[in-house]
Amino acid sequence: MNPDDVRGLFDEALDGADPVPNSGTDDIVAAGRRRVRRRRAAIGTGAMAGVAALAAAVAIPLALSGGSAPFDAAGPGGREEEAVPGANSCEAPDDQSDEQLAVAAMYDQALGTAVTAIGGSLGGYCAETGPEYGGFYFDAEADGYRYEEAAIFLESGDHAILRVDVLEPDGTEASARMEGLADCGGPDVQCTWDLGENEEGPQMLLVEETRTLIADEQERPEGDRVPVRAALLEREDGVIVHVELEEALRTGELSTTPQQLADVARAIPVGEEAPEYEEDDTGSYTLPDDADLAQALVDGIAEQFPGAAVPSAADVEFTAQEQTEAYGEGYYYGNDGTRIAYADATVDGEQVRFFLQVTPLESAGDGGASQEAAEHYANCAYFECEYSPLDDSTALVHRTSVDVRPGPASIEHRAADGWVVGVGAESLGSTEAPSIDFEALDAIVGSLR
Repeated sequence: MNPDDVRGLFDEALDGADPVPNSGTDDIVAAGRRRVRRRRAAIGTGAMAGVAALAAAVAIPLALSGGSAPFDAAGPGGREEEAVPGANSCEAPDDQSDEQLAVAAMYDQALGTAVTAIGGSLGGYCAETGPEYGGFYFDAEADGYRYEEAAIFLESGDHAILRVDVLEPDGTEASARMEGLADCGGPDVQCTWDLGENEEGPQMLLVEETRTLIADEQERPEGDRVPVRAALLEREDGVIVHVELEEALRTGELSTTPQQLADVARAIPVGEEAPEYEEDDTGSYTLPDDADLAQALVDGIAEQFPGAAVPSAADVEFTAQEQTEAYGEGYYYGNDGTRIAYADATVDGEQVRFFLQVTPLESAGDGGASQEAAEHYANCAYFECEYSPLDDSTALVHRTSVDVRPGPASIEHRAADGWVVGVGAESLGSTEAPSIDFEALDAIVGSLR
């Protein structure tokens, strides 16, 4: 299963939000999370026998059971389950000020770095094609910034939903508020205060919970027992940072700890001055025209390899990567909406398939040009990679495939532009890597502007 499949599954699970009733901000936040839990009960309840095989793919392998009908996430004695939206709608909010957009972008970058530090990788589940809005956004009714995305932890095998709320003070006593947000005292909820060395300083509440999610009361009235971990941090300014991780595959196991989520909560730069937000002129970070990219690819091959037989640019067409030839199970060039175009050429008598991969970043500067961000978009979890920063917003990854489709690829991560472009080479009719070096591929990538 590839990233676009995941987004489609999540789109279906999230479809059909209900209206928000007039309520207190914490009621909105808590009820929104409950609605998400109820809807998430649709994910992972069927075809679990195939999870082990699917988990090797790039994206979260999930299966849906049931339709868009409401799901009850309350276990015995659980809280009321009002249907209140609170999940990421996957559509960019139209009421965000420049300041709010700047703060959201700052939080996005800090969160990505913090999740990477605990072994995770964030992936989108929104639009099936093109750029999406999947980051923090300011929710006026909740009086704070909110976030929800898929998270994968390759080493542990955890596949989960990560939710983060950054909530302004509401005049109530912080510890009671935090316990209310975490539902401390509820069934199967264990809350522990971690005050650290300074008991007068910021408070941290660590939460371990097992939720009962019921997707089909007729077929499986007992539901699924789903582990959840959370950390809630009260900052000195009274702001509460609530980080929650819910296991997504319904395996009943989640190895990521509340202490690790506490590190994520501490990393959110609340109160810091955000860089000035600048509106992008490219229209949601759209890629250059496909025809221009194809022509530049063909021209670049011809320039780097004089005398090579190259195809016409009109014959170079882009397609979603799941529609490319399947040389091996789980083989994908990139993450998060990558598209591929092939150009078959003859170089010094050798049959070579050049490929051009383009990937839109999920938000402006998504992760910056950090090694974590660049290697995520280059799908380096499945390849040998060498990272080189070029400037503050651009990085180069030299990627080598040694098992399936052996060959080199040069991938440039352009955070400021909002997209990633890479050119690679594979042999046609041979299992050996082609005689193409990174220097030539770097030059072709550089021509794709």
